[in-house]
Amino acid sequence: MRSNLRAQVVTCFAVLCVTVVTNAGAQRTDSVPHAVDCHPLAAGAALPAIGCTIVGERTLTRLPRAPLYWYLVAYRDRAAAEAAAGPSSVVADAEGRHWVFSIAPKKHGPKGGQQVARVGPLPMPHKQPFVLTAATAVLPPGASSRVHEHAGPEAWYLLTGEQCLETRAGIKRVGARHTMIQPGYTPMQLNVTGRETRHALFIVLHDSATTFAIPSTWTPPGRCNVAR
Repeated sequence: MRSNLRAQVVTCFAVLCVTVVTNAGAQRTDSVPHAVDCHPLAAGAALPAIGCTIVGERTLTRLPRAPLYWYLVAYRDRAAAEAAAGPSSVVADAEGRHWVFSIAPKKHGPKGGQQVARVGPLPMPHKQPFVLTAATAVLPPGASSRVHEHAGPEAWYLLTGEQCLETRAGIKRVGARHTMIQPGYTPMQLNVTGRETRHALFIVLHDSATTFAIPSTWTPPGRCNVAR
């Protein structure tokens, strides 16, 4: 059966995704994503050019009590990445590189490779075990997430572009080659700002008894959209 839809675009954002539909004969609509959910990468599938994808998850049952950090380390090939990964690591391919996303105390990250970022110390979830979710997001300026929270911290490393995170406490901005951390149980909305497509790698370390993202009824006042 022929559809009267002229175009349909599905895109995802740090933790949210949207289906944008333009009907034949209707007014042109904004195709910038304002989203709902990150989707797991199907086995054998390629990463989407635009959107948010969960590239790996791991349940962490035993972590040391020392302050913990997220290590983001790139390796020359997949075999080297897998050899360097430990029991608190996720190995994933994204942005043309082979990565180890790992949670460890200071100075105890994966060996070898190129350490791109060490982010922390992380404000840890209340209970063990935790789930380490590793993801990547590629989104254009103007994209934003639905308001949500996590049962544990979220941390980002931006390869390109800019982002602005709005919470009840205010806003935080970060640009390319910088990191950001947000403690858990905080309603938030993430916005892609600036003029460049945002490429980001990020993790959520959450209580295993909860879902990856929890919807929130908080309404942000839109402070990220105020011109600087």
